[in-house]
Amino acid sequence: MAFSYFKNGITDLIPSNIIDFDNLVDLILNNPEDSIINQIRILRIEGNEIYKKIKQGQKYFTPHSVLRYRKLEGDFFNKNFIDFSGYIFYDLDLNNQLNEVDNYKNYTINKGVPNSIF
Repeated sequence: MAFSYFKNGITDLIPSNIIDFDNLVDLILNNPEDSIINQIRILRIEGNEIYKKIKQGQKYFTPHSVLRYRKLEGDFFNKNFIDFSGYIFYDLDLNNQLNEVDNYKNYTINKGVPNSIF
């Protein structure tokens, strides 16, 4: 199971490398830019739209797939898609209440969706 990893922000369409799940966890837990991530979260909660500009420059990965190039529309799918990651990820925003997150989690677990992690 792998993911495409992009080091130069959302406008970067060519992955810098392919990472596995253990690398992803390490990047999340030991992120040297965690202060920037926290700043983005605070600005977003405060309703300050500056967070969008800061977020655009952050590293990211494609949670559902491995790609040669991040463009999958039309004929580009066959050219750029390598494989599915094998995982299902939920992007739960900070403004969701904890019970909503638990509801999503419980629904997924009860439906037996494979490879979901909570």
